[in-house]
Amino acid sequence: MSLPFPRRALSTLAGAAALCVSFAPARLPAQAAPGAPPAGLVVHFQTGLPFSRFVADETQPGDSYSALRATQLHLRASQHVISATSLWLEAGSTGRGSRFRNGDSPEIDLKVTWWELGGGANVALRCIRAVCPSVDVGAVLARKRDAVQRETSTGRPIGLLPVRRYEGSALAGVRLAVPRWRNIALVLRHQEGFTNLLPDDVGARVRSRAQSIGISLPLTQ
Repeated sequence: MSLPFPRRALSTLAGAAALCVSFAPARLPAQAAPGAPPAGLVVHFQTGLPFSRFVADETQPGDSYSALRATQLHLRASQHVISATSLWLEAGSTGRGSRFRNGDSPEIDLKVTWWELGGGANVALRCIRAVCPSVDVGAVLARKRDAVQRETSTGRPIGLLPVRRYEGSALAGVRLAVPRWRNIALVLRHQEGFTNLLPDDVGARVRSRAQSIGISLPLTQ
């Protein structure tokens, strides 16, 4: 029985197929998703401005809590695991709190500075022109550094703030990286505390809530 193609043509096609298989990149399945993060470990320095406020389950008549601006400094390490997904770990210092007023009394800044350790997952999305967005989800455990009450108008400390030593919170955010600028990213986040910051004997419940905007600078590529 004769073959539909010459033997030489079949041999050439077989050799070309074998050559393509031998030169196929081994990491192709892990990097195939649009906007996939760089392979391996990447370290970032992050700084930002959290705008936070206390959320009380019950407030006294005349009490009001408004947003307080603070600062945030973090180191972030992320490890690409599969497709468009990476795991991240962050550690650093941040300030959160609230601006408090009771009736016609002067405003007071209630500020807590925390050491934070957080972790979670990041999923990269399809790049839009020069911007590659991704989504962060995770949890944060914080340990209190100091907690101070200050007069808003003068900045004068007027006492310590009795809050718990540890706080747990959930975090979700969006990162907008620009590969042309060495993957510098704009970071937008929401952080929701689920720990009652007041001691048990106070009989009230207060949690923290924060939105932050920051910038992330890659230290490694």
